[in-house]
Amino acid sequence: MIAQYPFNKTDSPQTERLSFNTSVLGKADAQIRVAVKGQSGSIAEFNSATFTLNELNSKKLMFNGVKGGQLVFLEFEQVTLPSFLDYLRSGW
Repeated sequence: MIAQYPFNKTDSPQTERLSFNTSVLGKADAQIRVAVKGQSGSIAEFNSATFTLNELNSKKLMFNGVKGGQLVFLEFEQVTLPSFLDYLRSGW
């Protein structure tokens, strides 16, 4: 999935590719939170947005930040990769 932000109007947009763990993707109504933090090692959080996989699957790609601004997903694709156990079961 590709997301574009800034959460603040004065910042220039940044584009990042995001991926989620299968434990999150297995629960379509689980809350997913994306936070924008300061430089590496900093605990300062500038803003965050929360959404669910159901919202992304229903083509809702824009989410409001807690402190203003928006998180916009330019594209979303759900890909399910087989587990090691799935490979064993299939006879590989």
